[in-house]
Amino acid sequence: MVRGDVAMCNSTRLMFCTTGVLLRQLQSEGALECVTHIVVDEVHERHLDTDVLLGVLKTCLVSNPHLKVVLMSATMDADRFAAYWGTNTPRMHIPGFTYPVEDYTLEDVLQLTGYIPPKKGKKNKNRRFNNNSRGRGGKKSPWADSEWSDEERDDGAEEEDASMSDSLATNSSGKTNPQAPSIPIEDLVKRVDESNIDYDLIANLVGSLLQSKKANDDGSFLVFLPGALEISKAEDAVRRIVRNAPVLILPLHGGLQSKDQQRVFSKADRGVTKVILSTNVAETR
Repeated sequence: MVRGDVAMCNSTRLMFCTTGVLLRQLQSEGALECVTHIVVDEVHERHLDTDVLLGVLKTCLVSNPHLKVVLMSATMDADRFAAYWGTNTPRMHIPGFTYPVEDYTLEDVLQLTGYIPPKKGKKNKNRRFNNNSRGRGGKKSPWADSEWSDEERDDGAEEEDASMSDSLATNSSGKTNPQAPSIPIEDLVKRVDESNIDYDLIANLVGSLLQSKKANDDGSFLVFLPGALEISKAEDAVRRIVRNAPVLILPLHGGLQSKDQQRVFSKADRGVTKVILSTNVAETR
């Protein structure tokens, strides 16, 4: 039972739904009379809906002693959750398999892409700057992008984007290692505004990964974003940077119809890379 896709009848014995839908159902009188077990997955994420749901369910156990609540998570602090429900809360550990994952930090991404974030409080109109950019008067400076006016930035923005997309179209099977900016990496990190999403940084990272992708690699890219609005902005930025590259950009969020969400599972044409921009709904698809 999710948005746009409801499959429930009198013979239903197992129902899948979001925490928001369950909270809405619990507002109805007698909603738990025919329910024996409630399984809440991914409780470690601590969303507002999940926290409120746990509080409501704890209260409901008093008036519904037949009800069993099962909390599931791969990474949660079991002791903390057990203490919330009571000292005698039973626990079960199921060993699982984790795929090898290689972590990269923000510093790694900035070095890989050669991207120079705008100074905090300034809009980044030039999406990607060269290390040899000239400031006013022709003086070379790694900080030249900060010295330019908005009008001067606009002059080179489209050329930079075209250069990146043309490179992706012709060298998608080769390896390109952008020259690291001459600005100290610690200064670049300080310029990153953690309160806002830098969509140009996301787009340049996607572009760099496309350039370094091998010809026989049919893997896809999955980018997590907070909501539909952020997905739309990221999609615009990625399309601008990789517009000539063989990519299939697919948004994925709860506001889409089920048939549109299913598109992410369709196999892309040979040589085409799927770039999926998704909320955490991807964890349940």
